[in-house]
Amino acid sequence: GSKIVEDGQAQNPNAIAKLSFNQIKEMADSGLVEFGNHTFDAHDFINGKPCLLSMCKDRISLDFEQVNEVFDEIGLLKPRSIAYPYGKFNDVSVKAAETNGYKLGFTVSKGFVYQDSPPMTLNRIIIPPDTTPDKFRALLQDDSPALPAGFEKSVIVSPGSDTAYVMGRPLLLEPAPVIVNGVTLAPLDFFTEQLGWDVIWDPILYQVAMKVAYEGQALLSFTAYPAEGKAMVPIRTLAEAMGYEVKWHQKEKIVELKKP
Repeated sequence: GSKIVEDGQAQNPNAIAKLSFNQIKEMADSGLVEFGNHTFDAHDFINGKPCLLSMCKDRISLDFEQVNEVFDEIGLLKPRSIAYPYGKFNDVSVKAAETNGYKLGFTVSKGFVYQDSPPMTLNRIIIPPDTTPDKFRALLQDDSPALPAGFEKSVIVSPGSDTAYVMGRPLLLEPAPVIVNGVTLAPLDFFTEQLGWDVIWDPILYQVAMKVAYEGQALLSFTAYPAEGKAMVPIRTLAEAMGYEVKWHQKEKIVELKKP
């Protein structure tokens, strides 16, 4: 809301251009586009955490009121969907959104939305600015392999597959898990962004660390491996440190993570 530019206002040529009031109104009037909320001024950090996670319910509601004022000024209906800043949310922000009439909430978890998907924590597919029509069609193609029966309450990943399952819900992995020297590796951001695991990432040393009671250690650290611009980490080491049981199922060729 606070980032909308006035018509004719100079913009940073090195950044993605922002929409003006007139452009938003034109798109909304077409009937092809519906605008939602991304908060008025909470797309920022406080002490290293997304603002929304540090705000109380009343403060979030005040931010939503400011968004409503902007929508009124442009002539739009009140938003009924929200894309959480940085995809981060908690019980307070979800409850505040529901109280203020929001029906849909979008995270940054990569994946498709299904009829039984929880409406306030929906997956999202990010469309980069350089996406061609062919790439866009490919993004919308759901070729997820079927989840084997009996694993609906677990986290499932499979070497070579870009689809993971979390409690029965398919999520996209970029890149797909790989096996290196007998160790299965998966992208670190799958665990931090989609599972919400709290780890410390050092991009200089390319190491992951976490404060846990694990094999008598107060702090566990290990080296990640680069692949397609992403940090890949050993699934078993990380998951067991987070208190999960890790099992390899030879028949299905899948790795299962499950809380004991």
